[in-house]
Amino acid sequence: MQFRPEIDYYEILQVHPRASPEIIKKAYRTLMGEMRAHPDLGGDVERAKLINEAYRVLGDEDLRRAYDRARDGRTVWGESGRASPAGGGSGDRSRRSAEPNPLDLIPRIRQRISRTAPLGPAFTAAKSR
Repeated sequence: MQFRPEIDYYEILQVHPRASPEIIKKAYRTLMGEMRAHPDLGGDVERAKLINEAYRVLGDEDLRRAYDRARDGRTVWGESGRASPAGGGSGDRSRRSAEPNPLDLIPRIRQRISRTAPLGPAFTAAKSR
């Protein structure tokens, strides 16, 4: 088997599922070197094997795509037929909303600021100095 979809390789490498190949490579090197996961540096052999497996899958573009497709077939609870308490139940991770990009919030913040009351006299006086 080329990969095991029941294992969250993204969690093992501590990266987001949308992380770039450069970030994945950096995370792998950090875990193996600086975090001393490599057996030659005193790390656990089994943990190093798991990190290597995660990097092998996520570092290869085709394997990563196949892994993501297999991973999307699971639900939150790990069973493809069981509905999650949050609703949905299809197990399709791509349909769930991802974490918002902070940069997407800037227009909303600006809009709210423009609708607020004018600034008080203390701020206006401090600004004119």
